[in-house]
Amino acid sequence: MQRNLIDSTAQNVNRLHGDDYQYIHKSDIPTYHFQRSLRRLPIPKLPDSCRRLIGAAEAVLRKEELESLKELVEDFKAHEGPKLQRELILHDKRNLHTSYISEPWFDMYLSDRIPCPINYNPFMVYAPDPDPAYNDQLTRATNLIISYGRIKRALDSEYLKPEIYYLNPKTATSKPFNWLCKNLSKNLRWYGAAAFGAFPLDMSQYKSLFGGSRIPQKGKDWLLHCTDPKHFIVLRGGRIYSVDLFDNHGSIVPAEQVQACLSIILSEQNHLKPEDCVGSLTSLGRDQWAEARSELSSIGNNSASLALIDSSLFVLCLDTLKSNDLSQLCESLLNGGDARNRHEFLWISYEFIVQIDGQGSATINFEHSWGDGVAVLRLMEESFCDTKQNHFVHPNQNFNTAGYWGNNLRPVDFMLTDSIRQKIQEAQQKHVAIGSKVRFSAAECFEMNRQFIKQSKLSPDSIMQLAIQLTFYKLFKEFVPSYESCSTAAFLKGRTECVRSATCATTNAVLAIENNKSNIGELIKQCSAMHSQLVKEAATGQGFDRHLMGLRCTAERLGWLQPKLFSSAVYQYMNRFILSTSTLSTETIAVGGFGPVVPDGFGIAYNILNSKMGALISSYKDQRTTNAFADTLLENDNDQGPRTTLSRLNDEMLECQQIGIGSISKYGFRLYDGQFLYGPIAIFPKAVLSWRVLTPDDITPESMQFFTMLEPKLDVLVVGPGDRQHVDPEEAAMLFNMLNIEYRCVAAALYPPDDLLVTTNDQVRLMNMYGEPSAEKSNLFGRDDKLELAKKAMRKYLSENEAKKMDSLPTSRFLIPGKSDDRNDGKNRN
Repeated sequence: MQRNLIDSTAQNVNRLHGDDYQYIHKSDIPTYHFQRSLRRLPIPKLPDSCRRLIGAAEAVLRKEELESLKELVEDFKAHEGPKLQRELILHDKRNLHTSYISEPWFDMYLSDRIPCPINYNPFMVYAPDPDPAYNDQLTRATNLIISYGRIKRALDSEYLKPEIYYLNPKTATSKPFNWLCKNLSKNLRWYGAAAFGAFPLDMSQYKSLFGGSRIPQKGKDWLLHCTDPKHFIVLRGGRIYSVDLFDNHGSIVPAEQVQACLSIILSEQNHLKPEDCVGSLTSLGRDQWAEARSELSSIGNNSASLALIDSSLFVLCLDTLKSNDLSQLCESLLNGGDARNRHEFLWISYEFIVQIDGQGSATINFEHSWGDGVAVLRLMEESFCDTKQNHFVHPNQNFNTAGYWGNNLRPVDFMLTDSIRQKIQEAQQKHVAIGSKVRFSAAECFEMNRQFIKQSKLSPDSIMQLAIQLTFYKLFKEFVPSYESCSTAAFLKGRTECVRSATCATTNAVLAIENNKSNIGELIKQCSAMHSQLVKEAATGQGFDRHLMGLRCTAERLGWLQPKLFSSAVYQYMNRFILSTSTLSTETIAVGGFGPVVPDGFGIAYNILNSKMGALISSYKDQRTTNAFADTLLENDNDQGPRTTLSRLNDEMLECQQIGIGSISKYGFRLYDGQFLYGPIAIFPKAVLSWRVLTPDDITPESMQFFTMLEPKLDVLVVGPGDRQHVDPEEAAMLFNMLNIEYRCVAAALYPPDDLLVTTNDQVRLMNMYGEPSAEKSNLFGRDDKLELAKKAMRKYLSENEAKKMDSLPTSRFLIPGKSDDRNDGKNRN
């Protein structure tokens, strides 16, 4: 083992001292401040869940299967269902400290005997550090580890900011909000926050984020949590090391110490033989791993080594892999790698493992029983922002490696027998055989993104789910049960709910797109509305999957016979998710992935960002092909090739993206997208033109003539000249918007109104939107110089005579849209 001084070009280190180094931040509101006041996860009404089950089945079942399910559901509602509902409600009332789904959800994971890799553990890849110099393996690892320590200390001291969903992010820094939340009694805090449009989320999973491990046992595993760990585990070349992150007083050690310890590990060239890599045993089925662990712990001092691993903060894998092959990278990140070739294998049973490869790419792989990714995602976002802002160590800086070996850095050794070595080799063979069947493909689309979809007044998530349904139908000509994960963290001990993203609305839209129907735009809007409703129901505890699971588990708990509904083939098919999807829409994560949940299924992790949409698709290669799915889902590089699913949807979105009038002033009109247009306009469903009239007197048959030359011919022409003897512009704009939404071929010729009133209510609305008027903002509100800006913007379109005519227009003030209560006879005219 080399223990020397690393000499390189020194850099100036931006040092943090004291609490600024020890804590990532110090929140005024304690971390778990809202836990006692969180609402409890509601139990849906039995008829509602039965109705929702049938609604989901209508999209994916054949007629005879649907009729069979309806009969089973009616029988369930008439017999076992009401009894199980009563028992579930009573059990829930006896356990006010938790939710009705929390214990069954833990049991589902911990009782399952299949291996964790591929089947359960997902992975999420950090975006690279914006400064490429800080993406080398040693620097990236050290900076992330120090940040994890800062988060851990803030979490333990309840300095970490509570997890709150803000309707308005500015609320987080509002003094009245913070004062009220800190001073309300424990049972009222959630309601006080909600009054400000801030909704605290459950943080019970955060207590298991550090220092936890899933311990294998025959029949059912259990979760170990160490409350005060000081070290983390490092895997490299098959060897295992323990490295201190906290000193004996609980303070984070200097970053250079961690950097030196990791440097020593990276310099070690004496890698273990594959049959000595103990971590491979964690890839076994849970009963097999339990047997192997029991045998392993009975040998020599191995039980102490296992205890050291089980009680660590987290596991760091310093991978030797350097590859630009996406499929190879993702396979390694998902299943833990092949210890026979690279000697690396993750300790899969741990709460989370951070893996940093030879090119500095950082990934988290986490065990799923203890949490649903809520706490892990927060960990990644906090640490990513922290390490961008604070580089605790730098590349090419001086540090001394002497004195750490045996003190702050210790090997974790195991004594192995031939029997254990044989089990390790068998585990590696099984793991590689299964892992080699999984394939990944990725795709990105830059012409379709969150901003573009929102401008169309549609849900970005619904569009991606529709694209997935359309892709699957293009390839396989069927609709199948589909799963999208939705968090129920808005409730105490909430976990997840299933959004059934295959609906009758998606079916209708897919068939219309495939057959080039004329009403595709309207069907896409119906898909968006239906999907938004399903997401809302799921997030508020009104889905049906967890409720029915709770009823089934209630029968098991009471020793009752299972209802025929739950054991029926049609119900089991409805819970066999061939399309399993999850979204990771954050700039912190470059890509995420997970395995298919059934042999002939797809696992689809996607993100929808302001710049692009992307997806990573997994499948078993002998069942489905990810390449075909990715090529069909997203635009490929061949501009001459066939139109793919999202590029086709992009065209349809452009077709259904309507232009609408949001507000009116005496200078012109503000569109839905926030664009302000000065002066008279001619507006159509897809375009806006300047209309060259300067006063209502100029509105003549000649000035309207160009409307008669449009193709296709207009169904309706709405004229709003600003003359009170005709339809006024506000009513004309409303009529245009209404007809436009109904896909009528409509145009509107609009002239800014000449006699709008500004009322007290208008001024209140104005201040709510823009704040108190200042000298700078007064121009925005419609002073004389604002009119000059409007005239200046229009002059380039006008002749000299027209410009003179325009200069004679009167000055006016800004109108906030909407009818005012006191806008009637002009008594409140300003």
